[in-house]
Amino acid sequence: GHGLPLSQVVDETSTIPSWHFVAVLRNCAGTQGRGSPFHSLDDSVANILIYATRADFDSIRRWINDSEEVAWIVKVRQLDLRYEWRAVPKLERVEQQSYAVWHPAAGPLNIPSGRPEVPDALVPDPFAGWTQTLSYAGATSPWFGANLPGPFKFKFAEDGCEAPGNLARSEFTWDGDRYRSIGKPAHPAALGWWRKLDRFVKKSAVAVPWVEALSNRKIIPKAYVFPDAQRQLQKGRGRDINPWLPHLIAGQVA
Repeated sequence: GHGLPLSQVVDETSTIPSWHFVAVLRNCAGTQGRGSPFHSLDDSVANILIYATRADFDSIRRWINDSEEVAWIVKVRQLDLRYEWRAVPKLERVEQQSYAVWHPAAGPLNIPSGRPEVPDALVPDPFAGWTQTLSYAGATSPWFGANLPGPFKFKFAEDGCEAPGNLARSEFTWDGDRYRSIGKPAHPAALGWWRKLDRFVKKSAVAVPWVEALSNRKIIPKAYVFPDAQRQLQKGRGRDINPWLPHLIAGQVA
């Protein structure tokens, strides 16, 4: 089995600076049309933008479940600002939220101390679970701080926010080799899995321009539309340009 009883798991308090939420909020123009959609598209960060319905999400979930290289990180429970997380090899269903997907070969998971002078704690066995205290409610995946490049991030959402009935923008993101210059390169096995994911998405979905026309960008990034989402868009459903944000997190910044 996987490891330690919960009475022995690591616990640490993590504090995320307030600017983090301001930056996140600016990524989504919402219904007000504020902000720039490019805030979320740093060329040094790997992004796979997708449009998918709940039916499409299920095919993505099954593909990740069948990949023995990685594990999902799920929230087991939350009490006030104290969270219990656990790595699991498979999920039975996905919700509209952000997930972390961990590649064990890429290295151990950490719990940020939130203080530069205090080293981060390491999670002895993520499959046994660990606890973490954050400074905000409503988190659906852990904060890993300076664990670079860190786990893959997966944001699922169907219900958009830019117009009634819109399809939300979902995405995979990962820092990849962004921090190679400071001695924190991506693990080759993690890079290999990311490429497999990229091939799966391109094989399963139709590539479209992320936005139809922008005067300040020579190259328009692509987004990938999964089959059920494609049928709905062809019937006239709109799609969000900016990333989806859970209302709970966005509301904390207001």
